[in-house]
Amino acid sequence: DEAVGGGVVGAVVGATRPQLLAQARAAVPTTPLLVPGVGAQGGTVEDLAGLLDTAAPTTLVAAARSLLPREPKDTAAFRFAVASATQQLASQLADTGRSTAVR
Repeated sequence: DEAVGGGVVGAVVGATRPQLLAQARAAVPTTPLLVPGVGAQGGTVEDLAGLLDTAAPTTLVAAARSLLPREPKDTAAFRFAVASATQQLASQLADTGRSTAVR
């Protein structure tokens, strides 16, 4: 965005600070945002509602710890738990009405 010096390709705003999400979007309205901290770190899908409306540019929601189960790695139970947690988060994001892609 030219307002912040141009050449900005993205910004990172933690989901654990929901009061800053709207401020960040206002400061860089056309810039993609990376939003880590959803899940185990305390950020919620509800906190992201203003970022996920259909007019907003790309918002990449990152969740990691909340998707990792306690089962031993490299087991079917581990893979199933990760897939289930991922699908649950994707469903919550889809419920916001925004088109989502889960990877």
